[in-house]
Amino acid sequence: MYERLNISSVPELIAYVYSENTGKNDIAALAPLIAEGMAKGDEASIDICDKAVSELCSLAEAVIKGLDSKNPELMLSGSILTKLPPCEGEVHKSFKSRNENVKISEPEHSAETGAVLIGAEMILQEGNLLENNS
Repeated sequence: MYERLNISSVPELIAYVYSENTGKNDIAALAPLIAEGMAKGDEASIDICDKAVSELCSLAEAVIKGLDSKNPELMLSGSILTKLPPCEGEVHKSFKSRNENVKISEPEHSAETGAVLIGAEMILQEGNLLENNS
């Protein structure tokens, strides 16, 4: 990672990560380095993947608990899944082992499009509620 970022110390890495010039995409672009490290048995890379899997599963479980569905469907996306194939498999395995009733699918749209569709559905539902209460 140091070589890729042209740095030589942990403080420089921290400065890079927290720099106002470093965006989400810059950090996501480093994900393949984790996959390379995992393939070589690097413990730090494996630990990063394990923590990412645990956090993503916790976030997804929080969303699922908020849904009013007995058989919810979950669509996951993001760098952990798209740029780290070993982590993607672990996310699916770990999540399904604790949430057998949840179907995991590939996203049909981008996150932005999904947010717009959900918002539109909520507006339509609110409109129907208003009509029914008049």
